[in-house]
Amino acid sequence: MMFALPYIIIAISGFTIFLMLTKKPRYNFDLILSVLVFCIGFQHIYHILLNNGIHSSFLPLRSGAYPLTFGPLLYLYFSFLSQENVKFKFTYILHCLPFLALFLSEAIWGNNLQEPVKDVRLPNFPLSPNIYVLLIFFSVLFYSVILLFQMEKHKKNITNYFSNISLWKDLTWMYWMIGVYVLSNTIIPLIHFFFHENPPYIFVMANSAALLLLTMGLCYFGIRQTIVFTHSESKNQKPEIMKEFVNVVQEENEKYKRSNLKKEEISMITEKIKTYMEIQKPFLDPDFTIETMSHDLGISKHKLSQSLNEGINTSFYAIVNEYRIEEIKLEIKKNIDDRLNFLNLAFAKGFNSKSTFNNAFKKLTGMTPSQYKNKLIA
Repeated sequence: MMFALPYIIIAISGFTIFLMLTKKPRYNFDLILSVLVFCIGFQHIYHILLNNGIHSSFLPLRSGAYPLTFGPLLYLYFSFLSQENVKFKFTYILHCLPFLALFLSEAIWGNNLQEPVKDVRLPNFPLSPNIYVLLIFFSVLFYSVILLFQMEKHKKNITNYFSNISLWKDLTWMYWMIGVYVLSNTIIPLIHFFFHENPPYIFVMANSAALLLLTMGLCYFGIRQTIVFTHSESKNQKPEIMKEFVNVVQEENEKYKRSNLKKEEISMITEKIKTYMEIQKPFLDPDFTIETMSHDLGISKHKLSQSLNEGINTSFYAIVNEYRIEEIKLEIKKNIDDRLNFLNLAFAKGFNSKSTFNNAFKKLTGMTPSQYKNKLIA
């Protein structure tokens, strides 16, 4: 099984790259993910050569620097995925410097390399293995922390924008990828740190299995993932509106401190929001967003977001679901003697998933829909 894993990883990597490059529509984050999967798969070609007794002197094949690309590419992938109209910045190249430095070091001192043990290899320069260990650990720690921070920030952003949040908008699957990334990139350094030669088979197997899991995860989720923020989700909106939204909550507290919005204005805006929600019932549209509200009320989304957060201590996502649940409760009361299909009722009131509806109902009432109806009957 051990010898088969590199073949499987390369096959899945090639399959993923093919699907990514032929994906329509294809976005910049798809191309970044293709590069990441290529780096994961390409390094395993050398594993296959070693398993067949072939020791190639071709540096790109035998380089130990590829793990230093995983964190930066995951970071860039998430950055381009979670924002709209992100343009490439020169500063992004800085994330490649550790990889380039190690790769160039291998090119300069490669003549002094020692053949790696089995298919676990040190970078090809005659320095202490501990340097490599520290580089990998620092890279994993740095990028895992940054990615987790970005994930939390993204989750907050989307609650101030969307009224329905799916797996492909909150990007929860990235938590699993971050975890597998950490696992797959800490096993090799640990092997080199504790076992300089002849590492136990189980560690080598675990590393390959973790990389296989990472590749499969990126393949499955990466192919299905689509753009998070799209213009089509905001009806009657101008294209530049989405540009304004990017990072709207990034420094939310600081913006609120600098805001000239007074308490009286916040109170007035919250009243407008309540009147708007009660009379027009825009929340019945599952694609209702804060951009739609901003357009209809003629109030900037920043002021709307601030008023919701400071005026009634809630988010756009939360208040919309509150109104939806209230509508559903009214329908249950009106049809107390009828057999209700709660899921159809939820869809009619703006929810687009069973789990979101059940969670929101339980959170706001402390009961399931059935329990709520039974309580009314009792």
